[in-house]
Amino acid sequence: MITNDELNELRTLLLAATPGEWHPGHFSDPQHSCNCLHVLSEGHMGAIATIGVSDGRLVSEGGNDAPSAGEAMANLLLIARMKNLLPELLDAVEGK
Repeated sequence: MITNDELNELRTLLLAATPGEWHPGHFSDPQHSCNCLHVLSEGHMGAIATIGVSDGRLVSEGGNDAPSAGEAMANLLLIARMKNLLPELLDAVEGK
């Protein structure tokens, strides 16, 4: 069960985060040839967050040890979606 302290922490983080809708980069859109691995906000030209994706090589071979492409896409979508849904989720949990 989530505590009041955790709810307050989430509200504080939400208020401190970059405002506005967040959008997943082109990596999540199979119709787009760009593999942009960024979470974007309409108010900024740069990325809010950047997602790592495996290059298929082991770290010992100079690889990056990042999540698979499927996991990376899910991470990208989750981060953007959760920022946009968090206010409603918090209101629902708090009975507002």
